[in-house]
Amino acid sequence: MKSTITIRLDEIEKEVIKNYVNNKSLTISEFIKKIILDYIEDEYDLKIYKEYLKEKDTLKTYSHKEVWRK
Repeated sequence: MKSTITIRLDEIEKEVIKNYVNNKSLTISEFIKKIILDYIEDEYDLKIYKEYLKEKDTLKTYSHKEVWRK
């Protein structure tokens, strides 16, 4: 089941968004959905990267030669 989210915009904001999505051949719903999901993904990626930075000194890494050595 699909649901609806309401956002409040002034007329200028609405026109800017409308013009942008029209130029990109998107609907406003498609555009807003994409922005929200991209934001969440970016935030998750940043979290993972920060966790990596904390642990990188304790991780064992291997060079390309070491991995493919017979």
